[in-house]
Amino acid sequence: MGDGTVVEFVGLPGAGKSFLATKVTTRLAELGIDVHNSYSQITSERRLLVRAGRRLAITIPFLIRRPGFAFQAGRSLVKVGPGLGAFWRLLMNWVTVQALVESGHSRAGVTILDQGTYQLMWSIGARYGSAAVGECAAVAGSSRARDLIVIVQVSNEVAVDRLASRHGGRGVSDLFPTDGEEVVAAVVETLTAESPGLPGIVTVRNDPGSSVDEALDVVTDEIQNRGRR
Repeated sequence: MGDGTVVEFVGLPGAGKSFLATKVTTRLAELGIDVHNSYSQITSERRLLVRAGRRLAITIPFLIRRPGFAFQAGRSLVKVGPGLGAFWRLLMNWVTVQALVESGHSRAGVTILDQGTYQLMWSIGARYGSAAVGECAAVAGSSRARDLIVIVQVSNEVAVDRLASRHGGRGVSDLFPTDGEEVVAAVVETLTAESPGLPGIVTVRNDPGSSVDEALDVVTDEIQNRGRR
């Protein structure tokens, strides 16, 4: 497919981003396409030291190549005003996903990110407000555009129920605001406006009554079409 294609999934926590990203990865592999589900290779590792090692193996070479990125991202986060612990967590996640995006563009095939820059900006917007996304957008959107953004839609009620079942029934509604879907739309609009090249955008639903196969067809067809351009 030539130059690498980067696909980011974005949506509410519990929308099923990782589920669909894994399904898309499998579908593309079955079609003979070279595909990497990059972020999940870090987060799926249960051993803490191994997970930390994988993250450092990605971020250290990136920081050596682009030390200015961490400074710019950190300066944007300071304006947002998170506490010290949240600041470092957000900065590390931001550097990690940016490193994965640039790595994906540098190699042939498709890189799938179930947690990418757009999702990170959603987390910032949901916690600190839409103005915080604006503070970070110039840095987040300044690098080469992701090739495709997949918006995974689901109702707040379904997302809360899914997260509660994962966490043993404990309440999780505080993880996102009631206007979470609007925050997703605002993030996509804001970051796309700052991007040097317009990514493709597809929207799929992942409610209990939705067709997973239909969502997979929409996403994989768009990935293949972009690879032919």
